[in-house]
Amino acid sequence: MSRFEPDSGAIRNFRQSQGLQGNEFNFGAHFRSVTGELFFGGPNGYNAFFPERLLYDEIPPPVVLTAFLKLNQPAQTAVVHEQLQAISLGYKDAVVTFEFAALDFASPDDNRYRYMLQGFDSTWVEAGAKRSVTYTNLAAGHYTFRVRAANSDGTWSDAGLSLPVRVTPAPWATWWARVLYALLAALVIYWLWSVQQRKLRREAEYAQRLQVEVRDRTLELAERNRELENLNLQLKEASLTDPLTGLGNRRYLQQMLTQFVSAPPPPGAKRDAATPRMVLMVIDLDYLKPINDLHGHQAGDRILTQVADILRDCCRTGDYAVRWGGDEFVVAYLQADLSHAEGLAERVRSRVAKQIFRLGDGRVVRTSCSIGFARYPFVLEAPTLLSWEQCLSLADAALFHAKKRRNAWLGWAGTAAAAHVEDLLQSVETDLETLERDGRLDVRRTQCQSDDTVDKLRVVARRRTD
Repeated sequence: MSRFEPDSGAIRNFRQSQGLQGNEFNFGAHFRSVTGELFFGGPNGYNAFFPERLLYDEIPPPVVLTAFLKLNQPAQTAVVHEQLQAISLGYKDAVVTFEFAALDFASPDDNRYRYMLQGFDSTWVEAGAKRSVTYTNLAAGHYTFRVRAANSDGTWSDAGLSLPVRVTPAPWATWWARVLYALLAALVIYWLWSVQQRKLRREAEYAQRLQVEVRDRTLELAERNRELENLNLQLKEASLTDPLTGLGNRRYLQQMLTQFVSAPPPPGAKRDAATPRMVLMVIDLDYLKPINDLHGHQAGDRILTQVADILRDCCRTGDYAVRWGGDEFVVAYLQADLSHAEGLAERVRSRVAKQIFRLGDGRVVRTSCSIGFARYPFVLEAPTLLSWEQCLSLADAALFHAKKRRNAWLGWAGTAAAAHVEDLLQSVETDLETLERDGRLDVRRTQCQSDDTVDKLRVVARRRTD
């Protein structure tokens, strides 16, 4: 609820902590009595008041220093932090933290702060409800740490907290050290100048030759450094790339997914979106070994590269598609759920089943793939129940069931009730039917009843070859 004053244009906001029935009101639930009393209704009741009788806290709150830390450890002081008149820091105090608080307890969560370290900050820094600030590697000098606070009614303190801060320089950065450096430099310069004057003519030719050698050597070293940088970059890319398909490899996926699941949520993200979501999908070819036995491993390699191209076409930019090993591929479908994964799995299955794989010399073959996938977090209501590696194992278990049909896909995720299943990982792999029947497992299966079994696809390929 907000109060607007047309003359001044001022707006004052009120929240549940200030006596409202809640922060939400119902549309149209308002009334003004003949006496001028206003009524507003919401889910938790209603509020009634006379606008002209509202009282506000116009007394600015005092601000005190509640803690002072060095390197995230409480600093040892002769008096309590509230009574500190000044702070002295040494050159080793690279990280200092000031914690402060406004002495207004009507609604502490609504208190607001702004701070400034005069001599470092050029303007006031709006801190909102945050009650601490950290500075690192302050240069030697004198500063004044100031904090202003506003109470829950928006009344700001003018004086607030003002605390002198002195940072002493390192011994080698004091004025007498600088004087000593200047004297030493002057002596060295004078000595060098004297030596140079005595040897100038004798060493003129040598200095010129040395300059040319140094320049050539510098260019040579720079070229070698560039070559080493290129080699290092190539080695890094090679260690993360499958040399046959050009996709990422197992190490690449582990590195990228570890970063993905540990990344902090974006500012302002909703609570249910704080945990990164994805679907891990394992894709296995149904008939690669017999093709290798019949046509040679080079033919199998050609099929794997064409499957990699299919995955590139089907996946979005930003998703991760890697060759996991042998004839297995893994796709990390980011920010997706089971409904999205169904569409991707069907696209991949259909593309592979319809693909005519060309082996060269006019030879062609057909094959299909089986797909298993699992969502991470496996149980949204318990995001830390299973790691992404365990979810990948569950995707592999789903692949096992899809392999029973071949040219099919199957995926699953746990419902809220699955969070209470003891040893969920083993239960999903061994007791699928019970979990699905009890509503603890959301299972998605291939909807289409395709007649394109791997055996029929092979027959079609042989006919094309003949």
